[in-house]
Amino acid sequence: NPSKNTLLEAGDYVIHLASDDNTSKPQKQSPGLDLSVEATVKGLEGESKYLLVLGYNHYLPDILQELDHYADKGTIITVAGLELPDFLEMKRYNNINVVKKDCDIYDRIQLETLIHENTLMHENILIHENNLVHENPLDILLLSDLECSSDEADSKTLLLLIQLRDIGKRWNREFNVTSEMCSVINQ
Repeated sequence: NPSKNTLLEAGDYVIHLASDDNTSKPQKQSPGLDLSVEATVKGLEGESKYLLVLGYNHYLPDILQELDHYADKGTIITVAGLELPDFLEMKRYNNINVVKKDCDIYDRIQLETLIHENTLMHENILIHENNLVHENPLDILLLSDLECSSDEADSKTLLLLIQLRDIGKRWNREFNVTSEMCSVINQ
């Protein structure tokens, strides 16, 4: 790949290689862009101040560091899984508070207990701040287990997605789920 600061000029050609035709969709014409529009960055004001992270991999410290830049002060992030590193709760952030919860997220009973506890915490935050309960969905981030093969990691992620869908249906509860998949085929 060319360096990030490479500027394309008239007469330049781009050769794009992709693993399959679903990976990207090159266009013949560039999209119309209105360069006069200004982008503004806002915090997560009014959004959920709570995030449940299921699983751990080496990307999580970077994710937490980045979230700390944008999250409202007092945002609670619970990280659940087995054999979580101790530094998760020890690191100090400006806006987020990380809570470590050691449990087997693939065990249905432990997963339901975790979701129930965190749903109550999520609703208590909303009650405390606004004196009423909103029907805001619980935000959940699923991280892949990078210690195993990509197919096994994706199988674990799919199992959690199925479990969350079933729990949501049974409890009449919505979840905003962001999941990480290792294989493009499994996406």
